[in-house]
Amino acid sequence: MSTNVSGDLIKDIAKKLYPFNYSVVGEDSKAALDIFLQFADFTLHEFDSGSELRGWVIPPGWKPLTATVSYKGSLIYDCLKSSPLGCAYLSPSFQGTVSKADLLSHCAWRDDLPGATVYDWTRLYRIGEQAKWGLSIPSEILKKFPDEDLDVYIETLRYTSQMTVLDYKIQGQINEEIIINAHNCHPFQANDDISGCAVALALFIYRLSKSNNYYTYRLLIAPELFGPMFWLEKLSLSNTTIKSSILLKSVGNDSQIKIQNSFTGDADIDRVAKSAVLSSCYADVCQSFPYRSYYGNDESVFEAPGIEIPTVTLTRYPFSEYHTDFDTPDRLSAKNLMETYEILERMITIIESNKCASYVQPGLFCLSNPKYNLYRKAPEPGISHEGNSRNEKTWNLLMNCLSRELDSGMSVLDISLKYEIDYELLLDYILEWQAKGLVKLVPSFS
Repeated sequence: MSTNVSGDLIKDIAKKLYPFNYSVVGEDSKAALDIFLQFADFTLHEFDSGSELRGWVIPPGWKPLTATVSYKGSLIYDCLKSSPLGCAYLSPSFQGTVSKADLLSHCAWRDDLPGATVYDWTRLYRIGEQAKWGLSIPSEILKKFPDEDLDVYIETLRYTSQMTVLDYKIQGQINEEIIINAHNCHPFQANDDISGCAVALALFIYRLSKSNNYYTYRLLIAPELFGPMFWLEKLSLSNTTIKSSILLKSVGNDSQIKIQNSFTGDADIDRVAKSAVLSSCYADVCQSFPYRSYYGNDESVFEAPGIEIPTVTLTRYPFSEYHTDFDTPDRLSAKNLMETYEILERMITIIESNKCASYVQPGLFCLSNPKYNLYRKAPEPGISHEGNSRNEKTWNLLMNCLSRELDSGMSVLDISLKYEIDYELLLDYILEWQAKGLVKLVPSFS
């Protein structure tokens, strides 16, 4: 594990990345690039607003100028003065007198968080609703409004700009690569998903950039869906060497860590994630979910037909502050940020070190012979009670089956999961077999 990383360090990264009115396209997203570039030498890919790909259209830059509600000539609520989230993202300008019922049909709020202002993102993906104006007003404010004669005034500005995708690659010994992805398109949201950006940056700065990696690793920070989609199209998939991707989405709150599996659920990256958790102190609390059954994000892009990059997600969703102005850096848990980092780093360790046998010595070898010294204690019925613990029985079974398992093509990762043995302990044992000339090992990850 990287000794220079701590939860407080990751939280400090998040604080520096946080204070921007992020969007898919916009002035603040561009302003934030200077901060990202202080951490890593990203390549920047730009895509013009209005660009279309299979029906997806990159939105224009958008800026709310005024968003107020008045009653009989008196201002009763200034949405933007109260919160930068007070006007629904991509809302058009509007001026008119409406009833409270009509206002509510254009408003977003949270009854469970009566003082919170909601980030209303719906017009971003639901193109048919982009002509509908919208406001975000806390429910404790809405309930005080009169029933009729509410004057709504919204003025917004749309402008041509570019969506930026941040791409940082650390070349390994081979070109086959693993993507780590987080998104940066939600305004003033510390956990969703600046926390993912911060954990990923810590991994690349303090682990991957300082290691002689076998595989190539790429950090992709981009607006959700739009960024990976347009970037992959530019990459030319016929030449890609991407093997898997790991998504970090809302990983700094107090909920337990969860894993969402790839589309097939049985890719190497699924087994890597499972093993990383099993060999940690989180095995008893970490839940695993089938693809798209728990969380929806960029896995839809990476796993799309013709792309089909096996993708797993680490997330701590749900959390109470989700998509509100309560999602601030002070709500992030340094402890849980570090736990997420440790699981992610453990996944990298497994990816880098996993091996399978290219050759296994035929025949039965006496592992207790001093020249091998590979024997693991077996039960001794009628003699002693030694070797009878569950762990000892498992290791004894493995000792007797290992050469056949390796000869069948199983990797260290596969065997560790089958026998429920800690991956790193098993790897050390199999490396002893290699050192004694009983097997020859080669890297294995697909």
